[in-house]
Amino acid sequence: MAWDVKNIDGNTVIDGVIQNIRYSTMEDIEVWVALLDAKGKTLWRSVDFVIPRQMDMNDTSTFSVKLKSAATHGAKLVFTYKYSGFEGGGHDNGGGVNWTQSFESKIP
Repeated sequence: MAWDVKNIDGNTVIDGVIQNIRYSTMEDIEVWVALLDAKGKTLWRSVDFVIPRQMDMNDTSTFSVKLKSAATHGAKLVFTYKYSGFEGGGHDNGGGVNWTQSFESKIP
């Protein structure tokens, strides 16, 4: 996952790319981003549902999340991404996992 953060007209816009480097297929990918002020208070939270709905191994797709508040120096972005990953056995043959991961990125 890689992204760029811009302040546009008082909003924070996160444009990024996500790549499937682990599973035979990934489905129902969600990218959530929360903007926290320097004290840790959540100012805004939004989501993008990655399209296409299914990504095969090594596929990439873009995402864009708009937060209706400007990110300022010292603020943090908290990224949370969710998906279902499959090793190739398909839905009926097991091998799937529902995954959620979070990380923070500080605004310089």
